[in-house]
Amino acid sequence: MTPRAPVAAISPEEGDERLLIEAAQQDPRRFGELYERNIDRVYAFVARRAGDREEAEDLTAEVFHHALANLGRFEWRGVPFVAWLLQIAGTPWPTAGSGRRASAGSRRQTPVTTAPAPTSTAGPCSPIW
Repeated sequence: MTPRAPVAAISPEEGDERLLIEAAQQDPRRFGELYERNIDRVYAFVARRAGDREEAEDLTAEVFHHALANLGRFEWRGVPFVAWLLQIAGTPWPTAGSGRRASAGSRRQTPVTTAPAPTSTAGPCSPIW
């Protein structure tokens, strides 16, 4: 486990998010606060890649389901939580025999645990704003 950064090195916004993550790791009912903070950015990211609104909503729900299921494995590294969510969202789960990303229907049949929890702070995700 990586040592925590000194409190002085963490901005108030980062510290607040870090505390929310730690609280949600202890009590999954607190995950709702992280969901509310990040749903718009995750949905925007997914909607650009989805075929339609229904698929975007389904895939966004799967991202948050996967994040909640793997929250205990998340390690704070000073990177915004949304970067981890976008990395999950960007994980391609192709359909069998297709080079394309799975549709919502076929992706739902794939276990959510097939997307690995990100372990590095560097990734292909860039902020959306």
